[in-house]
Amino acid sequence: MTGRAIRLALFAAGTVAVAGASGAAYVSKAYVAASSAAGAPSTSQTQQFPFAEYDGRFTFVRVQYDMSLNQYGRGNRGGGNNPPWYHDYPKSDRSLSLIISEVTHLRTSTAQTNIMRLDDPAIFKFPILYMSEPGYWHPSEKDVEALRAYLTKGGFIIFDDFAENDWPNFAVQMKRVMPGITAMPLDGSEPVWRTFFDIGPEDLHMESYRGTAEFLGMFEENDKRKRQFAMIDYKNDIGEFMEYSGMGFFPVNMSNEAFKLGVNFIIYAVTH
Repeated sequence: MTGRAIRLALFAAGTVAVAGASGAAYVSKAYVAASSAAGAPSTSQTQQFPFAEYDGRFTFVRVQYDMSLNQYGRGNRGGGNNPPWYHDYPKSDRSLSLIISEVTHLRTSTAQTNIMRLDDPAIFKFPILYMSEPGYWHPSEKDVEALRAYLTKGGFIIFDDFAENDWPNFAVQMKRVMPGITAMPLDGSEPVWRTFFDIGPEDLHMESYRGTAEFLGMFEENDKRKRQFAMIDYKNDIGEFMEYSGMGFFPVNMSNEAFKLGVNFIIYAVTH
């Protein structure tokens, strides 16, 4: 997967949704399709689609994890009947997959997304993982070893949907996974900001109940000149912006920015 060349094409001058002359928002057909296809957020905690076996296409993979109350973690919690790792599924996962399929030439599984555990050997067939609410994540030693091997061999993980009081648990667990690696603030000079859309943290104005978004990354040997293997959306929730895109719950520009971030993360990961 490292160094894989992917031919990309940008549609509609690089926008996901644009405002017409009247000021009305014209929203991409991809996330409109995702809204109707996925339906209302489900209370099920299981995968809603048949498992997508690896076939060479990009498949969105969400991490299912265990939770427990400990000195750092925050214990079990869920929206409705859903655990934290499940939040924004499946609409967020499918919406981003559809956007990637629409605006790039990356072959993408749009009808199926996967839910997988870290100790599943099959994760090594999929180059990118997404984890929601890592403040509740309590990995076993087997999980820790599996994620370390995955990231060391070229995998990439996106951590999303967590607030300031979630950081202590996240930091402790990632120290177990990658000892000696520090989460480094991103200033906009890093390649992840330019892999598809030309954006930077200074261009983003993402405010939510989590606070003002901050972006951090983890790099091999703590060197920003080397491969980034983790993206950290701190005090942010791009999954929620994508889940409710086109439904009027958030300003369209915030959903746009969430999709741009998601596309950049994915394209960076499959090309580095």
